[in-house]
Amino acid sequence: MIRTEIRFKNATFMRALKNNGYRSILQFSKVSGVGYQTLIDYASLRNKVIDLKKRVIIADLLKLDIDVLFDQ
Repeated sequence: MIRTEIRFKNATFMRALKNNGYRSILQFSKVSGVGYQTLIDYASLRNKVIDLKKRVIIADLLKLDIDVLFDQ
């Protein structure tokens, strides 16, 4: 039996990190003050529930409209 694992990533979020010069989610977590695990879960599409205050911080730092980033 062969097991495969398919991983999905939040392409908009990952592209925005790269376009804004962040080398990693850890670096972005330190700058934004949003928890590392919260960002990992969001980037991996495991959890899209992030409170509004944190959404605004993330969208502002990534220079994206909040609707583009979170209403996919």
